[in-house]
Amino acid sequence: MVSHRPEIHSQDYHFCFDTMNGTEQIGYIRPIWLQTCDEILPSINEWTTCIRLPIKEDKRGDRLKRNFDDIHARLLLFLNRLRQIEIVREKNNNEKDIRIFTRIDHANEQIIELQKTTTTSENISRNFWLVVKTVVPVPSNIKTQLNDVKCDVESTTIAIAYPLDGIHESSSYAILPSQPLFAYLPLRSYGFRFILQGDFEIPATRQEILRDNIWNEWLKKEMIKLLPLAYDLFKNLPNLLLSCSTDVQKHIGSLTLIQTLKYFIKMIPIRNEIDPYFNSFIDKSIQGLMGIIQLPIIRNDNIEWISPTQCVIVRDSFIRQIFSQDLLLSHFNNYYLNEEFVNECDESILIKLGCRKLDFSNILRLIRTLYTQNQQEHSTKTTTIEQS
Repeated sequence: MVSHRPEIHSQDYHFCFDTMNGTEQIGYIRPIWLQTCDEILPSINEWTTCIRLPIKEDKRGDRLKRNFDDIHARLLLFLNRLRQIEIVREKNNNEKDIRIFTRIDHANEQIIELQKTTTTSENISRNFWLVVKTVVPVPSNIKTQLNDVKCDVESTTIAIAYPLDGIHESSSYAILPSQPLFAYLPLRSYGFRFILQGDFEIPATRQEILRDNIWNEWLKKEMIKLLPLAYDLFKNLPNLLLSCSTDVQKHIGSLTLIQTLKYFIKMIPIRNEIDPYFNSFIDKSIQGLMGIIQLPIIRNDNIEWISPTQCVIVRDSFIRQIFSQDLLLSHFNNYYLNEEFVNECDESILIKLGCRKLDFSNILRLIRTLYTQNQQEHSTKTTTIEQS
């Protein structure tokens, strides 16, 4: 037991469960109505339901207190009603160490702000997340197989959340920490820099999801839809920010379409970075993106967005200089991919999306073409001089 006397306060209802004191209590079975509270509760305008969990004073309680230090604001990302967590830790000198985690929704819950305030700092720590959710109906064959476990579940919600704090950094993927998988609350990390959320079947330890599980396998397949949905939201992110308050816009900063989509691609992991269980999820998600994603190129000094299948990856600036875009277009119907994407995104991901590298045979073909053109020009000039 975490607490020997948990309390619930919700509007005019105040009660607790007591496992230690008195003779009429029956542990967690019979609620006890409360006339007074042990401490002054926050203003009722700040909450709908307040749950107090005085930690049981024993050796396990000491360990639990230390575990509370590991609580992170992202705990609030996928809890539908919980908007604030306040952790009060009383010290031996009667002082209190208070940490408050708060969730604030923006842009119809598509941008979520997580705040952390403490008694040890006057600063408010703020993090922003881009969240994509979709409701998926449970197919009849899954309901039939899992009738005893899932009963009459008709649908479930899956989600993906991207941290926005590193979106301006050119090497942001390298510096961002891996995120845990969520089953409403965090499990262990599977190597992703974004958060995947689903109603996964998990063991009692809550360390990871159950493998070879019908429900989890179905959820994993359905999550393939999330990356194309996230791509659409990232495309709209610059406009989405304009619907937020000036304070939010100032904190996140102005964004261009190149910045947002470059960040989206950089967050796609490669195979050896993630748990093998999710390899098929990434491979099929990339396949789903191939038909819809567009990448930037420069044409007539303007940025245009085209299919990755028309994009060529060239890192060498000398090759870009001697083989013009027009030459590349006339012989291969391809364009040079925007240099920011070439320099900052993982090449293997770009190739999986449909881009290709300019190989040696292509370069030889272009050299022969240039040589032939020069020979023809030289021959024409010589003929003209002779005629003159």
